[in-house]
Order: sequence, then structure tokens, then C-alpha cells
Amino acid sequence: MKIISLLFVFLFSSILAFTADEDVIWSKLKNIVIPEVDFRNMRLEDVYNTIADSSRKNDATHASGVKGINLVISLTPEEKEKKVNLSAKNILLFQLLNIVTKSTGTRYTVTGSVVMVGGQEVSGETERIARSYGIPLTISGDIRKKGAKKFLEELGVKFPEGSSATYVGATGKMLVVNSPDNLKLMEKILRGMGVTPSKQAR
Repeated sequence: MKIISLLFVFLFSSILAFTADEDVIWSKLKNIVIPEVDFRNMRLEDVYNTIADSSRKNDATHASGVKGINLVISLTPEEKEKKVNLSAKNILLFQLLNIVTKSTGTRYTVTGSVVMVGGQEVSGETERIARSYGIPLTISGDIRKKGAKKFLEELGVKFPEGSSATYVGATGKMLVVNSPDNLKLMEKILRGMGVTPSKQAR
């Protein structure tokens, strides 16, 4: 019985550590800003290596003792040779990953302390997109009272790891970071309430 109890404690502690690692990685993805990227006909494998290097150079989050993200690249020989053309300034790390993966037909997923990038065999369930919405006065009061995340959760919107919702009263805008499917559901629910928020991709 004692052995079983110790095993349970070990497994539970491992799960908590695994979840904590993912929280740290998502914090980095959502807060590390890459000052400039300029990929000109660059091989996809080189692009991902450059992104990993840039994450280390520009990590001011102090979210862990390790700078940047541990990017594990799992690409086929054909995928490695895909060419990428992209120029951007002051772009969040997760936004950069979203753009590169979408334009190359690849995916990324967060698993523990690692960000895995690869082809269709890599689950894309952890993809997050940030969008801001202009919220009308008809529902802004409830959002301000409950908080944006709780307001949306009560409407049935889920917030998996790496997701968030914030309402900025000064601008009347709500910033939501969530998966593409959850954003679609949220927008459908808001339309059902007679609200058509002005959507802006970020």
C-alpha cells in the first residue's frame, strides 16, 4: 500500500512539473518579441533554427533559468528544403511561429519544456492566435464586472494552456488569445447574442 501511495505521489508530481513547464513555454511564446526577421528564400530548417536563436537572444521574460525556447525540429528532407520569404518587425514569437507554420503547411505543439515543429504528424492543437475585438456597451458592463475570461467561459468557451482573455476598458477592446476552433466558437456565440464585434488580427 505504501509503495502504491509513493507511486501516486511521484506520478502526480510529474504531471504538475510537466504542466508547469508548459506554462513557462507559453509565457515565453506570448511575451518574447523578435525585433526583426528577414527571411529571403531561406530554407525552412534554417528558418526554424534562426527562430530558436532569436528567442534566446531576445528572451527578457526571466520565466525560467533557460533563455529562449527549446525548439525540436522534425521535418522530412522535402520539408527542410521549402523556401520561406518573410519580413517583419517587433513580432511576438508565437505569432511568428503561426505565420511560418501556416505558410509552409507545418505545425507546432508545446510538450512539456519543448516546442516541437514538423509536418502533419505533429499535432496542431496547441496553436494560439491573438485577436482584438471592439466590444459594444451592451455587454461591456458584464465583461468588466466578471472579467473577460470568466465571461467567455460562462458562455461555453474553453481556455486551454496558453490561452487568455483581457478587457481594456480605456479602449473598449477585448484581447483574446486562443485556438482557432475556440475563437470560431466564441465569435459564433457573440453573433448569437446580437453582437458583431469588430475583429482585428494581431
